[in-house]
Amino acid sequence: DLKKEHNVYSLDAQKIALELGNSKVLNSVVLGYAAGHIGFDKEKWLDVISSTVPQKTVDINKKAFICGYEA
Repeated sequence: DLKKEHNVYSLDAQKIALELGNSKVLNSVVLGYAAGHIGFDKEKWLDVISSTVPQKTVDINKKAFICGYEA
C-alpha cells in the first residue's frame, strides 16, 4: 500500500555488507543508498564517515557507503 502514495525502495544491505566481509557496515550501506536517492553529495558524506567512525573502520565504512550509493 505504501507504493500507492510514496516512492518505496528496496535493497539487500545485509548481502552487500556480508560481501564486503563485515556485517556491521550494513548501516553504511543503507546510508549510502539513501544519500544516493535523496541527492546528497557523496564526497561530503565520505568526509563525515572519515570523521565519525572509529579510525580502523574508516575504509570499510567508506566502501560500504559507496556500494550503497551506487546500488
